[in-house]
Amino acid sequence: MRINGVYYFRQRVPRDLVQLLGRRWIKESLKTKDAKLAKALHANAAAKYAAQWQRLRKSPTGVFDLRDMSAVAGEVYRQILEREGAKPRTLWSGIDWSLRWELLQYATGRTGQGSPESKAILAEARALKPDQYFPEGDDGLMIIEREIGRDIDAALKRAGAVLNGEAREDLLIVAGEAAADAFQKLTNESEGDFSPDQNAERFPPFVSWAEAGRRSPLAEDVWRSGEPHWSFATQRKYRHALDDFLAQLPSYGVRRTRGDWDLAKVTTDHVRAWRDSLLARLKDEASPRTIQREYLGSLKAIFSYAVRSERLSGNPAKGIYVEAAWGKKAADMRGFFDEEARAILRATFSTPPPRLSVHHAAARRWVPWVCAYTGARVNEITQLRGQDVVLREGRWCILITPDAGGQKMGAKRLVPLHEHLIEQGFVEFAQSFGPAQPLFHTYEIPDFDDVPENKERLKEHRRRAASAAGTVGGRLATWVRSLGGIDAEDVDPNHGWRHRFKTEARACGMDLVILDAIQGHAPPNVSARYGNFPPRVTWPEIAKLPRIEIGEASR
Repeated sequence: MRINGVYYFRQRVPRDLVQLLGRRWIKESLKTKDAKLAKALHANAAAKYAAQWQRLRKSPTGVFDLRDMSAVAGEVYRQILEREGAKPRTLWSGIDWSLRWELLQYATGRTGQGSPESKAILAEARALKPDQYFPEGDDGLMIIEREIGRDIDAALKRAGAVLNGEAREDLLIVAGEAAADAFQKLTNESEGDFSPDQNAERFPPFVSWAEAGRRSPLAEDVWRSGEPHWSFATQRKYRHALDDFLAQLPSYGVRRTRGDWDLAKVTTDHVRAWRDSLLARLKDEASPRTIQREYLGSLKAIFSYAVRSERLSGNPAKGIYVEAAWGKKAADMRGFFDEEARAILRATFSTPPPRLSVHHAAARRWVPWVCAYTGARVNEITQLRGQDVVLREGRWCILITPDAGGQKMGAKRLVPLHEHLIEQGFVEFAQSFGPAQPLFHTYEIPDFDDVPENKERLKEHRRRAASAAGTVGGRLATWVRSLGGIDAEDVDPNHGWRHRFKTEARACGMDLVILDAIQGHAPPNVSARYGNFPPRVTWPEIAKLPRIEIGEASR
């Protein structure tokens, strides 16, 4: 951007760092009107801020509690004694230490600001250091920053933390008091008093947050650590539950630690109270089974990860259930009955409403059929792109891959297409799209160079694509329920296809190990993990499935 002919660098602050920095945009002058030079300076500024965002994210939090501030203050205390203590104990060094002690006493408020004593301190400082500015009143923070700012920065750097705004001001007071004590001890030594240092014992241990953060029980540290292990769909579900739970903690008397929620403080009673609040708040929106699976189940999984990664000693959500949903496990859910499946598949040939988007109309037409003949998860199908319908070993297949958005197990798999799908024209439908174009939504993942600096950008775009695919899946579920006659609680409007496929596969004698590979289920034993499942292995099993006849509409 340009203002009065001068080029400026302007960039949006990443959403997760807005609260820490206290602003949404970064803008700085490139101090040039030359377009070519501005382009180079803009690239340098972008690299600078990219490094800054990375450094800020590595800091476990942007706010310290009093214990953390005291630990940093202790490090400042020791730094001053080590550096200044190496100097000879002379009259002039004693005067300097005494003045700095009195200044810090004044700046931290230990000496009443505005009192005759404080005015005498400032008058003495101005006389001995006429080249420096010594403000009065509330500007005492400026004195602390000038006197020990570098010591604080060095301690924070070793801790691997970054502070801004009010957090920095709070730390200045705590560290200023510690520095005053350090200069007082040095002053005493310059006068011949070498008594044992009693102040050193009052500071808590100084621990590098870069190291401590690896086992931090803070909610955001746990989340950032576990996030890479979960698919995009799982992240979305887990995050929704976690945010709802954390939002309720203040009402249970839990307070933040370091600006975040310490999961080590969470008890079984807190989780039980949250469960009860969910049942009350969502009684008209979610069934007990949904609360059990989507909310409690997600929170349990997050806490289980925290236990496995040695961040927590136990899972406070363990043993908490929704009684009304007890027994409603996956084994109790069923697939669509024949008449239900035929009703849905018959409806796929109905003329869509005029205001329905092309992509959603296509989803209604094809996704139920593809799920019926592949046993895939609905969102695995709604994220398919043109390039994911491929010809391998002479067989048309779909490639289910996390590259298209998300995948629960994080692994790719090829699933051959049933002849009935090919006869209906699914391959021709997919080939009408470009390689990177989604078949059932509009969010196309940009093509990035495969370099490390693009990794996070690509991850974010895949997350958005997975979200778009999830939206289509949710609308499909609503449409299925609207058809009438498919509203039983023991069948899911989307997942019912996956259950039905498993049942039909058993009925037609599919090999169970190959069946698990087709559906993306974990292998039953270690030996089944060896080798691959190419189309020449999986196609004969897919071919065993009988055609689903729905009457005149069937093609």
